Amino acid sequence: MWLSTMNGSASRRSDPVSRKIVCDGHASAHEVRTDNEAARDVPSRTAVNKERKQGSGPPGAMQRGFHAAHKPNEMVPQDGPLGRTAQLFRLAPACQSEPTRAPGQPSDLRLRQIPLATEQAARTLARMRPARFTFPYGRAAEDDCYLKKEDEGHDQSHPTSVLVGVPPFTRRCAAAETFKDTRARAPGTQPTDTTSTGASPSWTLSPLLSLSATDDSVPSKMGNGQSTPLQQCLNTVCNGRLGCVAFPSDALYQAAWVKPYNLDVPVTPIAVFKPSSTEDVAGAIKCAVASNVHVQAKSGGHSYANFGLGGQDGELMIDLANLQDFHMDKTSWQATFGAGYRLGDLDKKLQANGNRAIAHGTCPGVGIGGHATIGGLGPMSRMWGSALDHVLSVQVVTADGSIKNASESENSDLFWALRGAGASFGVITKFTVKTHPAPGSVVQYTYKISLGSQAQMAPVYAAWQALAGDPKLDRRFSTLFIAEPLGALITGTFYGTKAEYEATGIAARLPSGGTLDLKLLDWLGSLAHIAEVVGLTLGDIPTSFYGKSLALREEDMLDRTSIDGLFRYMGDADAGTLLWFVIFNSEGGAMADTPAGATAYPHRDKLIMYQSYVIGIPTLTKATRDFADGVHDRVRMGAPSANSTYAGYIDRTLSREAAQEFYWGAQLPRLREVKKAWDPKDVFHNPQSVDPAE
Repeated sequence: MWLSTMNGSASRRSDPVSRKIVCDGHASAHEVRTDNEAARDVPSRTAVNKERKQGSGPPGAMQRGFHAAHKPNEMVPQDGPLGRTAQLFRLAPACQSEPTRAPGQPSDLRLRQIPLATEQAARTLARMRPARFTFPYGRAAEDDCYLKKEDEGHDQSHPTSVLVGVPPFTRRCAAAETFKDTRARAPGTQPTDTTSTGASPSWTLSPLLSLSATDDSVPSKMGNGQSTPLQQCLNTVCNGRLGCVAFPSDALYQAAWVKPYNLDVPVTPIAVFKPSSTEDVAGAIKCAVASNVHVQAKSGGHSYANFGLGGQDGELMIDLANLQDFHMDKTSWQATFGAGYRLGDLDKKLQANGNRAIAHGTCPGVGIGGHATIGGLGPMSRMWGSALDHVLSVQVVTADGSIKNASESENSDLFWALRGAGASFGVITKFTVKTHPAPGSVVQYTYKISLGSQAQMAPVYAAWQALAGDPKLDRRFSTLFIAEPLGALITGTFYGTKAEYEATGIAARLPSGGTLDLKLLDWLGSLAHIAEVVGLTLGDIPTSFYGKSLALREEDMLDRTSIDGLFRYMGDADAGTLLWFVIFNSEGGAMADTPAGATAYPHRDKLIMYQSYVIGIPTLTKATRDFADGVHDRVRMGAPSANSTYAGYIDRTLSREAAQEFYWGAQLPRLREVKKAWDPKDVFHNPQSVDPAE
């Protein structure tokens, strides 16, 4: 059974939501297939690949997608994956034309917009990678056609519902418009005037497929205009691989590919590239260098200022999500894994391969790639050090596209810089880390305190600070203080048994007056519990937020006057939002075991990390920003000699020069020298990255 690409071959269907083309006032007999019917006919990747190998379907269709410039009357097999996919396409009339097209020129449309239908159908389109769809058979003098829906109950104006291959038409074709049949014909013959003959206009294939707003599998080459050298180069690296690269003109580029974490920092990368191997990364970096484009890598994408997206428009974003290799050496208990892992998934892999663990932060959605190169602080840091302290070696792609191994014994200067300022020096694709036996028992407690006003929380914080700021505090213990509109939350984690916890005497030193929730958990259970407790403050959901931060040494602990002033301000000031948090987390312990100059991470002497964090509902206002700034000002007044902050808590208000000093302090001169040696042209760049030495 065959399906013709020309007019007159499709019969009318009765669908739950049917739509028809209205052109020159005449409805076509060709209808759009809708959700359920389309989903049933989506071919599997295996079937599509099989048919590709067998050579069925139009030549090159699987590589280019269904290009509309078929030969006249070219037939597409209906039985088989290609044919079933063809049924997902509607027949589009020749009167459809680009709004900016000059009269008399053939319509040349590219994929722009996609309607809500079925996710499976969208994935089929993604597998086929249709580069462009043209309508060469017909010409229109002016105006445009539009889709008219028969079922008015269907919301065609849904904000995520758009059309593929069709401009946003708003008018019918002009009533007096003459349609010319420009199909291939014998030399010297005249085109058919369909206005005088009453014949239907020519038809060509145009896709009508669905796309979930969170689907990564949108077509990898769409949009208007000629391909740039960078686009051509990246497509060459992809070598036809699906879901490999996208560009700003592609449908749902921001939602499906860029996926910004902080919605208050709009960033549009020049392209998003998703490698499947280290060699892919090397190829993409070479493409960027050839086009004088900066590069940044995204592992989980939780940068406070979207630095994983470049932090500014026009950079190449390399999304490492596909790099998911894992191997555990059960002799040395060293784990080697790809940089695309999220912390929660990595924990499960480590647990399943010998019940092992490493130190890291509290949010399971954070990517290890950025986390382990900037610091990686969390409740285990006081016991085991930071995430980057576990890194023994890396595989990294440098600014010239070379693939290097870096460790204490190989490319040691680069290895030093990557552990603390990784985003400025290369794209790490693989880590080898030391691991620990996972603790068998974890004591997890939470105090919820509501005393009526923030001012009344001041003595609670003072008691907590005395505990957290104690340099002799048991290393198995970690704690967090969160001030919020309804009061305060104190969490604590002790890696050991309840009896061991009680023997430390820590419980007697904790602030009283709140509601205590004490749990005994295993290792993975404790990680899940911590993630749940802090989920509102540091979750995975993209929002508009703003933060300030500071790293505090023992001599920077706030005195009682400063504490009173801070909490009085938080209670009296207009925050402009119901979602604000002032967070203090304990450091010290094993963090100080590593000598200060051993890595580029500069905060070995810090005991508390502070950050103020406000979320806009729905967007940030001046009052909300001012509130966070006011909190920060009062912490700074209480700790005037504190002059550094953790680079993982990005302060986007800092100038480029100030940020480098605040993030890396005494390590900055050496970092700049290493940058000069490995990346003198500043390929790996974001608004606050390390500059090469002059």
